[in-house]
Amino acid sequence: MARTRPASASMMAPSVPDLVPACVWRARPEVIVALDDLFGEPVDAYVNGAQVWIRDNGPSGIALEWRLHPVAGYRRPSSIGTYEVFSATALALATGATPPGAPQRVVGRPRGVADRR
Repeated sequence: MARTRPASASMMAPSVPDLVPACVWRARPEVIVALDDLFGEPVDAYVNGAQVWIRDNGPSGIALEWRLHPVAGYRRPSSIGTYEVFSATALALATGATPPGAPQRVVGRPRGVADRR
């Protein structure tokens, strides 16, 4: 069911569509390496483990915000800072080195998505 804005909201501001996730999938190590190759370093990172890229690759060149969220219960590896988690993990996965944390504890099933094996 599509969400609608109250009538009062449309009188106060221009019509802006609600933001909704466009795609949710399990992030396997290959996806992390591909994100690093295609998007490069995230433009932002959060203590909850989320990584963010803003890219002008939407329809008609509009900017899209791409987010990678960690598994439920994510804990940052103590050996690395918040802003280095993604790049260090991607580099390790791409080169066969040991990641700073177990990849299944850093990336994986988004919160609320059932495991479909």
